[in-house]
Amino acid sequence: MAKRLNLKTTQEVRRSLTRIANMLLNDEIEPKKANALTFVCNAVLGSLKADEQIAISSERLRYQTGEGMETEDLNEVDDLIYGDESSQPY
Repeated sequence: MAKRLNLKTTQEVRRSLTRIANMLLNDEIEPKKANALTFVCNAVLGSLKADEQIAISSERLRYQTGEGMETEDLNEVDDLIYGDESSQPY
């Protein structure tokens, strides 16, 4: 029976990675297969994160041109990315 991994969001990818690790620890999957699945999950995770960064950059550009987010909203996004205000690029 074929099983599927949900890989549409970063949370789903992380959940799938946990599932793969547990399957490996319980000898339910071969190490070679677990390695291949982990590689795929990490590639998808990187792609999802890149998409998020593109969306954030797009919002910043819209803000800078007067079409985007309010200053407070942009600062909240930066806090999520950079952690604290001291490390923000502007």
